[in-house]
Amino acid sequence: MRPVALALLAAALTGCPSKTVQPPDPDAGPGDFVGRSCNVDAECGDLRCDTVRHQCICLNDDSCKSSDPMAPKKYCNNYTGLCVENIAGCKSDSDCAMTEFCDVNTRACKVKKSFCETCSSDQECGGPSDNCIVDDKTDAGTKYCGKSCTVNADCARGAACVDKGGTKQCWPDKSPVAGQVASCKNFQGCAPDSLRTCNSNAECGDPLQRCDPARGKCIAAQQVCPFGTTCDPRNKICVADCAVDADCGDPKLRCNNRICEAIGECTDDLGCPANKVCNVAPGQTAGQCVAFCATDSNCPIGQACTKVGDRYKCQPGCTTTANCALDQRCNQTTKQCEGPLVGNVRVCQATPSCGSCQLCNSKNNECVNARTACDAGTGCFPHCQPCSGNDQCTGGTCVNLGLPDGGPDSAQYCVRYCSSGQECPQGFNCLGLTTGQSACVPSDRQCSGKCP
Repeated sequence: MRPVALALLAAALTGCPSKTVQPPDPDAGPGDFVGRSCNVDAECGDLRCDTVRHQCICLNDDSCKSSDPMAPKKYCNNYTGLCVENIAGCKSDSDCAMTEFCDVNTRACKVKKSFCETCSSDQECGGPSDNCIVDDKTDAGTKYCGKSCTVNADCARGAACVDKGGTKQCWPDKSPVAGQVASCKNFQGCAPDSLRTCNSNAECGDPLQRCDPARGKCIAAQQVCPFGTTCDPRNKICVADCAVDADCGDPKLRCNNRICEAIGECTDDLGCPANKVCNVAPGQTAGQCVAFCATDSNCPIGQACTKVGDRYKCQPGCTTTANCALDQRCNQTTKQCEGPLVGNVRVCQATPSCGSCQLCNSKNNECVNARTACDAGTGCFPHCQPCSGNDQCTGGTCVNLGLPDGGPDSAQYCVRYCSSGQECPQGFNCLGLTTGQSACVPSDRQCSGKCP
């Protein structure tokens, strides 16, 4: 019986499947490893091996980059560890409001952080040039938001404009509380008083504010700043308060409501001369006094010069389509810019804002099919229609796109003349023909599948 037992054992051993994993392609991108079978992290490049499912998993969106430049963009699903083309929530900051950033770990838009708030990356900090900086003196390894600056007057009191990693940033220079080390840890966050006129809490319009009946002004519901400090409305931190301009230590600063602020700075129009208005950037609580706008051309795209009380200032809205972005138009009923899509219609001011084989109809600022939209007064030519003679292409000619240089599409198609100044559809160029005339030809010299 012993030889039989040994034979059975040998058969069982030769039947065991191998767990050997093929080595990865040395030119593979990180996304090429995701989903591969693995036993250890070393088999996953810079990624990690899930030892329960025995497969390489992504760590972030960068893990999903492929070595194939033509591969579709993919995103890391933090729950499955796999790369997917579509995922719920935000994918980048462009999916969020101007005052928010995209936390790709949770796929949620979060409010950008102010000066001296803890952070993990630059994108979390308020302004586009505000950096997330390591505090290497008092809180080793902890990062805080700096604030972009050019001079000390750009910074809160107690902070100076210094070089941090090659860029100028506001950074703690003096503690707001006597006897303490200058660090972000000592700049306590706070809600500034809005100082709106009020008779009740409801009139403050903000749960963080309450009405002070003695002053008839809205103030922060929680007064958190220690004695001798006050809340800086620009940076939303507690700073040493001031009594006179000399306390600010900079001729470009003045003392206003116990806060050192740049001369000309304001929080509302009442803080400016009668011939100026307060221009506050998105996401900020304070701005600069600027002259009245005279026309819409003085305002940014998406805003119009509007009379507010006795002053003229740039406000969101429009009076003409010229006030809007190139892929928007002005809704004359709401006086707001709309687009790039209104329902299923693409909005435009010029053809480059339209899709392939479309033209911009300037009468209603809508993209129309260049081949079929005859009633719009635009287009109405059989672009890219197969043909055998010029009589089938009224207003143009029948050409072989593969000639004279052997292009990829050798069939004959209708192309419209453009030598008289006619505009070509999106995706087409006005090119010279061997006859000496010019015609609208697809930029890739291929008509197949275009202009259905």
